[in-house]
Amino acid sequence: MGTRCLTYVFDEKYKPIVCIYRQFDGYPEGHGEDLKRILEGVPITNGIPAQVLLGKIDERLFSGMEELAAVLVRKLKEKDPHGNIYLVPPVWPPEDHWQEYEWCIFGKIGRTPTVYYRTRRDSGWVHWFGSPINILECLRKR
Repeated sequence: MGTRCLTYVFDEKYKPIVCIYRQFDGYPEGHGEDLKRILEGVPITNGIPAQVLLGKIDERLFSGMEELAAVLVRKLKEKDPHGNIYLVPPVWPPEDHWQEYEWCIFGKIGRTPTVYYRTRRDSGWVHWFGSPINILECLRKR
């Protein structure tokens, strides 16, 4: 049986943009490491600098949280093109998809993504990477 997880990407007003359902390897050593590989240290910008568009600078960046969400889905599907990664409605609080883990990704222009997770058995949030934030306050604002 797989370790299922849900991953939410939130916009700057803390509204969920997308919810990704992963059927197996949803634990930190699996999904968490995939999130680090894709997101850690990549700046969130408001637009794409001309030097990047012209190919003069090969810089990884996300033009807002909406692009981050799209790139994340694409990168996860590259690893598992058939099955395992699905989109489900981004309903918060989470619906029951038999998930063991719930991941939340936050970000703001000029910063890099921040990721937290929790297990269904323990409602406490664990900071995974990025600048720590008050996650409970952020989730209440949505």
